[in-house]
Formats: sequence, structure tokens, C-alpha cells
Amino acid sequence: MRPIDTSDLLKVQQEFNTIGTNGNTIVGSFQVTKNSLQTLLPSEWLGDQVQHFAYKLLQLRDSKLCQQNPLRKPAHFFDPTFLGYI
Repeated sequence: MRPIDTSDLLKVQQEFNTIGTNGNTIVGSFQVTKNSLQTLLPSEWLGDQVQHFAYKLLQLRDSKLCQQNPLRKPAHFFDPTFLGYI
């Protein structure tokens, strides 16, 4: 996994600095509300929306890696709520 670069880190810091305002944070075609991002703070329960968002980002990264390397087998990501039914 590549380290986070400065421009990405600044975007993350900017989003956390504006938590509490209404609106959505958009990465690609995925959205997560700023209120849901507050669940990433210490002593908070991790929200479902943040978990779904993280899985979608992992899926996006995996599909890009598969496009770059056709021999790579794609990973499968289960919906986080599915795991509770097993």
C-alpha cells in the first residue's frame, strides 16, 4: 500500500476541519456524510456508512490494480452487513 501523499492528507484534514456542517464528502462516485465521518473520532462507534465507504474505496483500488496487471485476480468484498448473517 502506498503512503498517503501530502495533497491527499490535506484533503482529509480539510474535511475533518469542516465536520459538523451539512453536506456530503464525495470521493469518485461514493458519498459519505460529514456527520458519519465523526464516527472516526476516538470513543465513537464506527458507523455503517463509513464502513460501506471504506469497502467501496477498497473495491475501486482493487479494480484499478487489476486493470494495471491483467494477471492479478480480483478480490471479492462482501457487504459489511452481510457478515452479521453468517
